[in-house]
Amino acid sequence: MPAKGLYLLFAICVSGFVEAFAQEYPFIKYTPKDGLINSRIRNVYQDSKGRLFFMTANGLSVYDGARFNNYSIEDGLANPLVNDVIEISPDSLLLATNTVVLNLWVRGKIKKVITADGYCPVINRFYRATNGVIYVASDQGLYFFRNNRFVQIQPEGMGNGKMPVSFDNIQEVGNCFLLKEDADISKRDRFYLLDKNTNKIKAHLNETFHSIVQVPQKNVLLCANSLRVRCFDLEEASRGILKEVALPSVYQSLKYFSTNKLTLDKTGNLWCVHFNSILRIAPDGHELVLDKTTGLDVNNINGIFVDYENVLWIQTDGSGLIKLANNNVEIVTGLFGKSATGISSIQANSQSDTSWLFNYQDHSIYGCTPKQIFRYWLKQDVFASNIQRYQGCFYLSDPGNIYLACPDKQDKNKLSATLVYHSQDSIQTNFTRGIMHDNCLYFPGVNLLVIKPGEFKFIEQLPGYADQIVFDNHHQLWVATRTGDLLRYTIQPARSQHFLVLQHNYKHVLPILSPRSLTVDTNGRVWIGTRYEGLYCFEFKDTSLASTHHFTSHEGLTDNFIYHLACDGNNNVWAGTQSGLDKISLKNGEYIVEGVTRNNNIFQLIQSVALVIVVISETRES
Repeated sequence: MPAKGLYLLFAICVSGFVEAFAQEYPFIKYTPKDGLINSRIRNVYQDSKGRLFFMTANGLSVYDGARFNNYSIEDGLANPLVNDVIEISPDSLLLATNTVVLNLWVRGKIKKVITADGYCPVINRFYRATNGVIYVASDQGLYFFRNNRFVQIQPEGMGNGKMPVSFDNIQEVGNCFLLKEDADISKRDRFYLLDKNTNKIKAHLNETFHSIVQVPQKNVLLCANSLRVRCFDLEEASRGILKEVALPSVYQSLKYFSTNKLTLDKTGNLWCVHFNSILRIAPDGHELVLDKTTGLDVNNINGIFVDYENVLWIQTDGSGLIKLANNNVEIVTGLFGKSATGISSIQANSQSDTSWLFNYQDHSIYGCTPKQIFRYWLKQDVFASNIQRYQGCFYLSDPGNIYLACPDKQDKNKLSATLVYHSQDSIQTNFTRGIMHDNCLYFPGVNLLVIKPGEFKFIEQLPGYADQIVFDNHHQLWVATRTGDLLRYTIQPARSQHFLVLQHNYKHVLPILSPRSLTVDTNGRVWIGTRYEGLYCFEFKDTSLASTHHFTSHEGLTDNFIYHLACDGNNNVWAGTQSGLDKISLKNGEYIVEGVTRNNNIFQLIQSVALVIVVISETRES
């Protein structure tokens, strides 16, 4: 399989002392006091616009990312018990309540659907097949919905002919439908494989299964109840044959984990739910357990849902919703030295999978790759607010000084630092925000300082103070000043006396004051973070630069003070704000703002963000 690129993100958070434990996760709980209509959650659905529909025992809650909008009988629901939801067009969704009436949710309003013949079964589950037809599993049997009418399917070889079989689940497995009986009504525990073309029962199994999940990557059909998990060959099941096989090696833990619900998310993670714990098994077999020891302290979990943003929503029967925004976010305390509070600078190179962190408390530089962490000891007592890797050595800078730290000849794990530059007026230069490009060091400030190690230094006076500078894909240098200047320079390396050539100042098109941060994405869009007015995006229209998007806390930013900006190779913009870290991404033509730290209940000043690309190879189990 082709290699894939992932982004590993490091952020330096600055605030008061924060005690955190990496093994605990920041769960967020929602109950009726937070706006949820009812605390007994039965099912979850997400529409094409990202809205979440929470089906409860007493109404429907629609979550738009900021608030819950609730619907009950008073708002038009035929029954307060909501069984399922399915989208039929943007802003239009069918609602199945526990009665013989079909509802429609349209742009926030509940309506009643009158079918062509006036008939509607009690629908337990909607299912849209690969041919686009909507099927329903109901108390009255199996139907498909076409031309505003429910048409019943009469499977051959099912039931006693006197009354229809009640179904509470339907899936498509190759040439078959997998149908699960509703044991509460039929008093039998079976699931069937029904040939889609002939409507004949191909196979059935007499056993109660709370959950049946297809795992195409492993070619298995997993059937689970509270006592055991049985495994069947998925390819054989698609032809109507139930052939039991051994559990794949990555799922051996299922033999010992009592589960009442299985769910497979879009990235291939298998989630196993018990009443008071959750086990996640990744495709490579890596396991994560969420329970009381990791902060999940409930005893009535009945399901999970992973949304488009990979946010985990935990359903409970009486305790409301529990959200884990990102189980890949970790607060590191002792990985790089005795305390993470000593990390004063970070640096990552997009050409390498290694990131570098300087810990001033133990005078060490830590290198971090996806596989290991290694350490260099610094002989001298140096404080580094900026670190740059250079030809096996490191440039370290503090206010007013730049050092070159190289490995000691006798001990390669130790570094010796030599002073290579000293400024009499450190206020003129921002030594914390230095960057390296084509083996030259660049530092913003009142003056733009450029140093080519061993050759020359160059100083460009700026029209105002610059906090952050960045190079675009065309090797042009962009500088934003606090006075509202946006400067674009080209580099003439052969002319050290005129190293930087100003091409344009876009001050007249900037509607903003007091820029503090800057980045340029791979499409040439210029992003500027401000002190008071949030984040701006500028795009070139012919040869002119125009503001196209403006994001503030109203659009979802954690804070309007954007302290630092970074852009990854997928054009996601990471904004370090006064109160946390945000991610701005373009999806389906619209920008989405995600409060990465806010969603995890973390509110701190993000001083610096570094992104390192990690390349992994995807393998398939034979």
